[in-house]
Amino acid sequence: MSEILTIARLRWALTFATVKRSSWQLVGATIAVILALQAVAGSWFLAVTEGEGLDRTSAADVRVTMVCALAALSVTVIMFQLMVIGEGSTLSPRRFVLFGIPDRRLQAGLMVAGLVGLPAICALICFLALAFLCRGLGPVVVIVSILAAPVAVLTMMSLSKAVLSLATSLASSQRAQNALYLVVFILFMLICSLPQTISPAADAGTLSVAQVRPFADILAFTPLAAAFQLPFDAANGDWAFLLLRLLILALTCWFCFAISTWCLRHLRLSEGRTGARNKAHGLGVFTRMPDSPSGAISARLVIYLRRDPRQLLYFLLPVIFLVVFGIQGRGLPGLAWQGVFLGALFLCMYTANNLAYDGPGIRMQVMAGLPGKADRKGRVRVYLWIMSTYMIVECFVAAFISDYWWGGRHLAYALVIACVVEGVLMAGIGLAQVLSCLLIYPVAPIDKPFSSPQGRAMAQGFFPFVQLLGNILVVLPTIIAFFALDGTGAGGRPEWLLAPIALVNGLAVLALGVNWGGRILDRRQLAIVAILDRYASL
Repeated sequence: MSEILTIARLRWALTFATVKRSSWQLVGATIAVILALQAVAGSWFLAVTEGEGLDRTSAADVRVTMVCALAALSVTVIMFQLMVIGEGSTLSPRRFVLFGIPDRRLQAGLMVAGLVGLPAICALICFLALAFLCRGLGPVVVIVSILAAPVAVLTMMSLSKAVLSLATSLASSQRAQNALYLVVFILFMLICSLPQTISPAADAGTLSVAQVRPFADILAFTPLAAAFQLPFDAANGDWAFLLLRLLILALTCWFCFAISTWCLRHLRLSEGRTGARNKAHGLGVFTRMPDSPSGAISARLVIYLRRDPRQLLYFLLPVIFLVVFGIQGRGLPGLAWQGVFLGALFLCMYTANNLAYDGPGIRMQVMAGLPGKADRKGRVRVYLWIMSTYMIVECFVAAFISDYWWGGRHLAYALVIACVVEGVLMAGIGLAQVLSCLLIYPVAPIDKPFSSPQGRAMAQGFFPFVQLLGNILVVLPTIIAFFALDGTGAGGRPEWLLAPIALVNGLAVLALGVNWGGRILDRRQLAIVAILDRYASL
């Protein structure tokens, strides 16, 4: 028991130490506390308002909503754990491998450390609002609701830790980690877009509680949502089903704990084991790049892109946007172009943090005295070639989906839109050459894509949107030209003028970004190396 309590205290000790060390960590922690207080206030406000006059008849609809909401929340927590939080921003099992703590006791300590964290405490307080929601169904239901809240938190935590442990332990090779990381990311994006895909905006509001009730009945027997079904079983007097669901939840927690313990034992036995390495032959991609400092940067970036799942997954976003908007636009084919625009914007987001993905590789070019402008040129060469080709193919697909493929005015629209997309892409890449030298946030190491450094979640969630909003600002000339040309009259509008304006806008921002970003990199290269070294030690 002493080891378990020590690990739980260690979680908060490390958290407070990290917050005190960095002002950005303090800002992130403050924002997290504010969001947690908002979630608690919102859940209790709904419990107070919706619980007024709740009886057994109206409780049936509330049950469907609560069960479906908990199932969706459980899936989101598991996916978020895989994609963002990782093994734990404060504690990782790898840090305790050599301490000699028994596996079961160590796993119990890590579980308790997770349960006393801010997310778990916030979830527990929010779930306790269910008792106040069911206050009109009797004292027994209120007592069961109070007991269901910690059971729901424990089950959610057990499921997420078991899935993460399996993902970390079984995907031992680099190729397996890359494939698993990409699959999880695609699955997460598809789950997020599933409601809009199934029920588009044109058909919104047609899905009734009666249609969802059969799915809620099935989800109530799964560990994802069984906890919120317990109060309603008590209200209906279904004590047999209540005991059955408690048994399902208990077996789930025990099974997840056993899986996590097995993964921890597997980690102890395989830690430090090295696998077969591929031997490189010749200079490879270096022979296909210009014989210059910028060409060397381009070749190194291409090699990184081939082997880095953290960067490859961003190239899936345009495809997902195109598929989602193509399905939603069954009655409005032109909606597919909206997916192309969003894909171009989000494709530029990760390039604003490209130095963080280099890791220690940036030291070599700093020691070699490489000019910052050469670094920016080398990166732009690769990004512009790959992303432009990618988006041109997407424009062809969008033109085919929207029936803009044939000649005439629709084909002219398609060519203009393709030029605008290319201009937005060039402007985004140019802006990223400046922001990548100013706003750097830590990323997961390449060999452990499911892990997460301390305090990464807030920065990773905020800084990319600086690039997204900045991309919209730097293409303001194109936006102004669009509205100006659109307001010139109903007939004979010269929409084709928008194409050269967008291309000139994009090229100007790209050239300015390379020059300005190169100067900033020359001034801040030592500070950037220090920042990346500090992130690598987290």
